[in-house]
Amino acid sequence: SGDMPNFDLPRSAVVDAKLIDVLVATGLQPSKGEARRLIRNGGVSLNNEKISDENYSITSDRLIEGRLLLLAAGKKNKMLVRVK
Repeated sequence: SGDMPNFDLPRSAVVDAKLIDVLVATGLQPSKGEARRLIRNGGVSLNNEKISDENYSITSDRLIEGRLLLLAAGKKNKMLVRVK
């Protein structure tokens, strides 16, 4: 939807990066500790799939059309990440 916040990140900050780092980089989470806790509590999804491993790294095959990620943190916070 047009009203979903989006964020641009370089490919190097996304591919093979830890999900917690991307959550912090986009501002979806204030700190790595918070991000880690939210993942453990089942509050984070990547492309609408729940991620429960706090050490999860994003591989290039997770990118939609090779350039997009849909992140959700908690109930309301969704963000489209555009990978440049």
